Amino acid sequence: MGKVFEIFNAIFYKGLLIVALICFMAELNLYGLIVIVSFFFALFFDQVIKKVEINKAYRTIMYFMIWANILGEFYFYTNVFYYDKILHFVIPVFIASMVYDYTKKFNLEFQILQVFLMVMGMLCLFEIFEYFVDLFLNYGMQRVMVVGEIRLSALHDTFWDLIFGALGTGSFLLYRRKNA
Repeated sequence: MGKVFEIFNAIFYKGLLIVALICFMAELNLYGLIVIVSFFFALFFDQVIKKVEINKAYRTIMYFMIWANILGEFYFYTNVFYYDKILHFVIPVFIASMVYDYTKKFNLEFQILQVFLMVMGMLCLFEIFEYFVDLFLNYGMQRVMVVGEIRLSALHDTFWDLIFGALGTGSFLLYRRKNA
């Protein structure tokens, strides 16, 4: 089964470069930039997974998360109602799972609280990233649009993203606590 995961990971990883190249050739430079940033994030994340010695299945999950975001940029964010909020709920579940697996080898006294705070810190950093992308590139990451109509302002979008992230993280941690 590990070999299948490695094949999927290679396809997903190299697919990022192919999509970025297609975007640049089609003069969709901002989309190409987003995909290239995703590629380097995947490269960094892959090295982190190897270094901290956690389950390698997280690599495949990470690629699914990256591709869900990329597909969102191309279509789903503007055409699927609250796709962004669904991702802001689901992705923190996977991040919390990873952080939980990593921190359990340290026998921390308040592991649940520490995992929650770490994941929320990561979510806050991502929201800061969204803010700067909007500030400098005027991209529009901080709003919810459905078929061309703005549904949430930047401020409301940011807070709802954090709320859904907290709900996803909290859901996972409650599940782990009951099934520990």
